[in-house]
Amino acid sequence: MMTIEEILAAFQSVPEGQFPTAAVEAALAQQEAITPFLLKILEVTPEELDAQERAQEDESSVSFTFSFALYLLAHFREQQAFPVIVKFFSTPGQIVYDVTGDITTEDLHSILAATYNGDFSALAAIVSDTQVDASVRSAVIRAMLILRAERQLEEEVLVAYLENLFDTYPRNPEDIFWSFLIGDAVQLRAASLRSRIDQTFDDGLIDGFFIDRGSVDKTYSGEYRLREHSSQVDVMSLANWVWFQEKRQYTPRQHQPLDIGNISAKPQSFLPLPPVETVKRETPKVGRNDPCPCGSGKKYKKCCGK
Repeated sequence: MMTIEEILAAFQSVPEGQFPTAAVEAALAQQEAITPFLLKILEVTPEELDAQERAQEDESSVSFTFSFALYLLAHFREQQAFPVIVKFFSTPGQIVYDVTGDITTEDLHSILAATYNGDFSALAAIVSDTQVDASVRSAVIRAMLILRAERQLEEEVLVAYLENLFDTYPRNPEDIFWSFLIGDAVQLRAASLRSRIDQTFDDGLIDGFFIDRGSVDKTYSGEYRLREHSSQVDVMSLANWVWFQEKRQYTPRQHQPLDIGNISAKPQSFLPLPPVETVKRETPKVGRNDPCPCGSGKKYKKCCGK
């Protein structure tokens, strides 16, 4: 069996198209021994993690040490990881989303619920901090919904918390969190929240791209099914990430040559084209760890470089 050092080394340099199955299986088999190492890995700050990724010169392989540590600890349902994860994702600004990408939007809610140690105030502190990325705060609300569904949090407590959040959170129409909050809170179908939800629409706080009144009506009426979220985190699900997928070779389609033998007169489009000038690159090549030139704010490897 692989040693802890060998497992972490395998996570540190993962070639494109190769999921480190053996290393993951070895980590799962040595839960108690590897947990302290995984907790230590998560103590990095988002800025430090970003710097580490930028310093990686070999673009043929990528470090997934942080990601595997995060998912393994959630897979283990390790409560010691909860305050470390909370601290990392409480970092102000967009840097957290920049270095975690889809982890925040797709799995953070399950990760938080899986490692939850009973400290509800830690979750509430993230939500109320307007400096924290809105997608992170929305993930925390969804984590609360999971905890309520799995009976780790009383529904009355959660509803009372959301009522207070609606009443006290800054009513800034520029804050996209309001739209996220409605999309999450409506899942409770709580009568006491309905008037507050309607008021947010009346106050112009909601971006209709994310949710509209019709969707709220259909969710409350039962016409729309509630979202199904779970605290179950399977580290093997990372094998579905784009980086681990084997690239397929592109085979151009074979086109038959155009038969113009029976065309009596060649149209204008068949006239010879002017010579094509060689275009010189005016901007430097974008590295996989550089900001994507599309302006998304993500790294190139996590955006257009996928």
